[in-house]
Amino acid sequence: RSSDLAEVINAGQYKRVALQFPDELIGDSAAVASLLEERTGQLIFILGDTSYGSCCVDEVAAEHLGADVIIHYGRACLSPTSRLPVHYVFGIAAIDTATFLEKMKSTFNSKDKLLILSDVSYDHALPSIQSSLASEFDHVVLGCINKTRYQSEQQSLPVPVSHTIFGSSDAGSEHSLCICGRTVKLSDQSSVQDYSIVYIGGESPTLTNLLMTRGAKHSIYSYTPESMELRKESFNVNRALMKRFNLVERTKEADVIGIVVGTLGVSNYLDVTNRIKRQIKNAGKKSYSFIVGKINVPKLANFSEVDIFCLVACPENSLIDSKEFFKPVITPFELELALVPSKQWTGDYDTDFRNILSSTEEAGETVAATNGKDGEQEEEVHFSLYSNKVKQLRQGVEEVQLSADTTLMAKDPNQSIVAKSAAAQHLAQRSYRGLEARIGETEVTMAVPGLSGIAASYESDINLQQPDRQ
Repeated sequence: RSSDLAEVINAGQYKRVALQFPDELIGDSAAVASLLEERTGQLIFILGDTSYGSCCVDEVAAEHLGADVIIHYGRACLSPTSRLPVHYVFGIAAIDTATFLEKMKSTFNSKDKLLILSDVSYDHALPSIQSSLASEFDHVVLGCINKTRYQSEQQSLPVPVSHTIFGSSDAGSEHSLCICGRTVKLSDQSSVQDYSIVYIGGESPTLTNLLMTRGAKHSIYSYTPESMELRKESFNVNRALMKRFNLVERTKEADVIGIVVGTLGVSNYLDVTNRIKRQIKNAGKKSYSFIVGKINVPKLANFSEVDIFCLVACPENSLIDSKEFFKPVITPFELELALVPSKQWTGDYDTDFRNILSSTEEAGETVAATNGKDGEQEEEVHFSLYSNKVKQLRQGVEEVQLSADTTLMAKDPNQSIVAKSAAAQHLAQRSYRGLEARIGETEVTMAVPGLSGIAASYESDINLQQPDRQ
């Protein structure tokens, strides 16, 4: 409601407020902005086309306009931001709580341990859902979504502590779960794996992310309020994970890796990007960084010299189906599995790049362990399951220095080396290499005036069309 938003703006004493709408709601943005400006007396402006996915908070665009706070409308990935406070407006989707309770009673017994997560549009119904489930089931835990971030007053749902503790500060411990911004702490001593997960909402990137990261350890059910159907998800997690593992094997063979920055708003994105660069360098490979906004097939197809792309984005935008792309697109988690010798595939999967920061710090130290005596690197070979060939993983690039005669030399002055460039090698293999200068081979000509006017009607064309008048 606009009155609630006005209260948030006035309580925070925000002077410049940015409104971010998804494409399907942009038509209502002007009316909402006018109403808020009337009720608050503050400057309200609307962010146009978002730089990346509409689920991510566009902090960059808001900072360009000097915003004090962002109000985000519609579906959200709930990734934490780092520079501006954010208030979420999810909308209200209808759900019949009585029907949902009957479906739950017919599927589970009272002793089952249930973990309830919902799409953001059903967050408003969680208090009534919790109270109805508490009378029928002994162990029910709900996930919490904090609508206001980086403010002292954290909004939480009024539910009994015996069932759920919202906004837990020790998310990620043995008895807690935090996924896609939904935080919940278990009130008993049982393990997270003992709970069945029930997701309220239809098919969405959130459900796909949940299945990929938790499908191997939990029984996951989904309830679609529109069709009033509760079903156990039959998503073949093992098959999907094997497809991702295939991308890990292809990454080991890649010589040039492109780092695509798919977000500028999620906290720690720059730290992860820098660590990825160092990992690629330590593996003896070449990296290029790209910022292309919303990625699509034509954009990435322009960089044909890149063997594989690593996308740094929010969890809900990280899983890209590479079937239509010219080159595969992987996640930072998969890149670490491919390049760090100490990391092994265990079946666990993570789409949140912030969760690998601690392990990435350790990964940077493993490079020294692969060196032989006197700091010399040992050659590592790998049998590829993708190409059925044996390939050297670490190329052992030596440090080079520039001598006075501009010749590249190795540390040993008696040994010359040739600097290898992946981009130069790719260019040499292309049939078309751009315009050739041919300096000294072409005749020098004087510059002459070109056409004047506009493309639709040059002045020379107008003169030709006009008949001679005597």
